Amino acid sequence: MTLIAQTIRGNVPIIIGDIVFSSKNGSIEKPYPGSLNSIHEHLTNLAFKPDDYFQKIYVLTPNLCIGLAGDEIEMKSILKELRIKVRYYDQLTFEILNTLLNSYIQENEFSGSKFIACLITKTNDEFVVSTSIYPADSWKEASSELFQEIRATGSGASEFISSVQKNYYYQTSPSIGNLTDALRVNLTMLTSIFTEQVLTLNNLKNFWGGGFEMIYFDNNTWRKFEEFAYVIFTGEVGTDGQLHLPYPSMVFHYKYHGEILIYSCIRIHKVKVESNENSIVYFAEECHDNAYAVPPLDVKSPFPEKDYKFSFNTNSVACGFFIDNPYGEPFRPSAHVEGDVINVTFNVNDSLAITIDNRLLRSFADSLKSFNDKE
Repeated sequence: MTLIAQTIRGNVPIIIGDIVFSSKNGSIEKPYPGSLNSIHEHLTNLAFKPDDYFQKIYVLTPNLCIGLAGDEIEMKSILKELRIKVRYYDQLTFEILNTLLNSYIQENEFSGSKFIACLITKTNDEFVVSTSIYPADSWKEASSELFQEIRATGSGASEFISSVQKNYYYQTSPSIGNLTDALRVNLTMLTSIFTEQVLTLNNLKNFWGGGFEMIYFDNNTWRKFEEFAYVIFTGEVGTDGQLHLPYPSMVFHYKYHGEILIYSCIRIHKVKVESNENSIVYFAEECHDNAYAVPPLDVKSPFPEKDYKFSFNTNSVACGFFIDNPYGEPFRPSAHVEGDVINVTFNVNDSLAITIDNRLLRSFADSLKSFNDKE
């Protein structure tokens, strides 16, 4: 059970897939990214439990990507077939693509699975986005203020669309072009979903989430978003109505090492805070980190389990906040801004430091006032 999805903003398509594969053969002992505490009690009575981790979205050619959900054997088979067949065509058209897909479905077992294929072609100096989904009645479609189109399938489809349609507070740097804008909005949207999942674990009931990949078209080729970090903060509003200093609770980091996605999850239990007029630095005094190798369906991970963990230092960060609010609903803003506004530095078995610009926290404090005024 899983999730694959597509969003379109400013005519820019983004393909999203989660990383957890659940099955009846899964185990409550399987490490699960995205929870602050033990999840045993949440999993015990579920029909499906986390079983493995693998990638569900793929770049097949510079102008074609695909997302898969469902039965592992069926997914591997169609992926292998398409990797071979699409190489035969110098100019792959949408008509040819649909012929290949329909032919495969008619000749092979695919009743337990679903796919999305997105092809980009160029006509009169304009890019044309063509999307094929199967089976059509298994896909849920919607729109929102942020996205012209949203479609999703898998066990998490309804919950994903509901999350994307929510009007949430977010902040990004001024965007140059539709592509940058679409990427930033999708990243803040995923941050909002991460925040919800970490604190409620509602996604476990529908067997999806845990982590996400994202594919985008950069005006030349489809690419996977290669490295990123999410930081989840928790905090509260005081009786004076002011936002108290929030604290980081969890860091997610992903980066591709060759074809293998290494997904790190760091739970923060105790921090020391240092501040100056420009920034706040959180040093983790107690934390627990896990790392997960997430290979493609058709590639075996070359990393022994003990070698999953990698140090990292990145400014490519989004942050999400869950603020307990006595004046209304919890406040859940998110942000992705360029430059040195947020930095995460992690050294395996040594240290974790998170630096955040004071101006970002002040902007959220101002947004909180507007949020409560509307409640």
